[in-house]
Amino acid sequence: MNAPPMTEWLNDLLLILQWLQQSALWAFHALTGKQTGFGQPAWPFSYRLAGEILIIDHGLARQLIISLVAGLLILLLFVLACFWRRARWGLGLIALLLVVFVPWPATTILANAVPTSLHQSPTGFNAGSIQLGSQLYARHCLNCHGVDGRGHGVDAKLLSFLPPDLTSQLLGKRADGELVWHMLHGMYDGKGEQTMPGFAGELTPEDTWALLDYLKALAAGQGAARNGVWPIPVALPDFEVLCNYGDSGRMRSLRRNQFVRLVAVGGEEEVMEDPRLFTVLVGPAADTHENPYVQCRVKDDAVWQSLALIAGTTAKDLPGSQFLADRAGWLRARTFTAWSTEDFLCRDATATAKKEKTVDELQELLLRMDREPVKYIKGGFVH
Repeated sequence: MNAPPMTEWLNDLLLILQWLQQSALWAFHALTGKQTGFGQPAWPFSYRLAGEILIIDHGLARQLIISLVAGLLILLLFVLACFWRRARWGLGLIALLLVVFVPWPATTILANAVPTSLHQSPTGFNAGSIQLGSQLYARHCLNCHGVDGRGHGVDAKLLSFLPPDLTSQLLGKRADGELVWHMLHGMYDGKGEQTMPGFAGELTPEDTWALLDYLKALAAGQGAARNGVWPIPVALPDFEVLCNYGDSGRMRSLRRNQFVRLVAVGGEEEVMEDPRLFTVLVGPAADTHENPYVQCRVKDDAVWQSLALIAGTTAKDLPGSQFLADRAGWLRARTFTAWSTEDFLCRDATATAKKEKTVDELQELLLRMDREPVKYIKGGFVH
């Protein structure tokens, strides 16, 4: 079942809740200095606010807003009662009525938490990290989860149940910090029996973040290959870019709120610049001398392999493909031929495409990216 469309008020509510949780985390860290082996402040509670539930149950989200307003009002009444002695009983009665009659939300707004629940990945989803993750996956995960991540590895039949499909929306339902925690410490069912071993003795914290980056890219590629969509939003990988003129540096700093086009070149095909886009040539044949109209390129094999993975194809079949990223750095479209509105792979399943009458297909893709910005909630956190 698809979640109802995200609305501005709900997005604002989730941002507020996220800020409140982060504030509580940093306050606790300032008082105790407690942090995890990942070098980030440890979440001190057994539960966290479940933003992933609120985006499905809008009624519960509205109930929570009412409760937050009521809580602030009760606090205000308490402060007033401390200074306005003559009205103390009346203010106290109003506060009591609020406590009794306000529809306080159920505990379903809470989700189980671990010390790393609010951790953020330090990798920036970079191509080198994805490449390292592919090696770690082959070493530790392949036999159970399979080459495609769908849980059909050679050892899966020896288990009492099939491993979960890592290429579905599963990764988007858990916070990154909780996923890496389970990589290190394993997973357990409701009876306390282990369903996945932990790899704390074999993976460093840095390894777990790299493995998670690989899983995100794998999920995107498998979703694109099977269903023509990316099941969860996937970011533009970060990498080092070389430019003939102007700045060279990391893609994350160079894109500067622009649309980005990556072109995988495999030979002497000519690529033209487009004033609407920041274009980067990718691949061992990426040569701006052969393509004088394009000033920026990257020849790093890790970038080539990462894009092939995200595209749902092989490295040898990648030449000629192109990728589009929106102004916020999310990959939104991919093509192997000429651009078409059907190439929009990262989209809201509930949204209806609005076809413009006087624009080309590429222009329509760019307009649609602006009309339908990514509002991504992963494990309760706004990304």
